[in-house]
Amino acid sequence: MSEQRHNFTLETTRKLCDRVGSECSNPACRASTKGPHSDGEKAISVGMACHIHAAAPGGPRYDPAQTEEERRSIHNGIWLCRTCGTLVDTDEDRFPAPLLRAWRAEAELATFKRIGKPAAAATAPSDGVPFSDGAADVMRWLAEQYVKAGFPNFKVWPFTPKNQDDPIYGELRALGLLYFGGPRGGPWRLTEKGVDWIMRNRPL
Repeated sequence: MSEQRHNFTLETTRKLCDRVGSECSNPACRASTKGPHSDGEKAISVGMACHIHAAAPGGPRYDPAQTEEERRSIHNGIWLCRTCGTLVDTDEDRFPAPLLRAWRAEAELATFKRIGKPAAAATAPSDGVPFSDGAADVMRWLAEQYVKAGFPNFKVWPFTPKNQDDPIYGELRALGLLYFGGPRGGPWRLTEKGVDWIMRNRPL
C-alpha cells in the first residue's frame, strides 16, 4: 500500500499564490503565473504550490519528523511557476529547504512593498524599509559577532545563522543587508549595506 500524500488544501494553495501576487517566488524568475484565457469566462494559471519538504516519503527534501499537519501547512509551501517548480524538485541538492524559505520570504516582502503603489513607485529606489523586531535582533547579534571577530573583511567573512530555517534571513537578504553564498545552507555573508548598518549600530 502506497504512502498517502499530504497535499495542500485549495485554500492553502490560493493563499500561497496571493501572498506573492501570483508571481514565481524564484528571485531569478518572478514570472507572472496568472492571466486571462481566450475564453472570456476563464483564466490561465501556470503556477504551482510546491512543498518545501515533500508531501510523501521519497519526495524531494522529505522530512520524516514532520507531522501530517506540518506537511499540509502553508509554512511548508512556496509558490513557483511550473518551470521553477519542476526545477527545484528535480535537483533538491541545489535547492535545499533553507534556500526555498529565503526565496519565499523575499518574494512576500517584495510583494508587500508594492501593495497600493503604482508600478513606478514600487520599483523606485528607497533609503530603506524599517525591518521587523526579529530582523533587528538578528542584525544586533551579527554586529556583536562582527566586532568580536575584529572587523574582518566583510567580503570573505562567512557566518552560520543561529537558525538556518528562520525566514528572517530571507527578509534581511531582500533588504540587501545579507546574501546567501551557497546552495546547501551557507555560507551567509554581509553586504556593504549590511556592514554600514553594523558600523552605525555596533556595540560600543
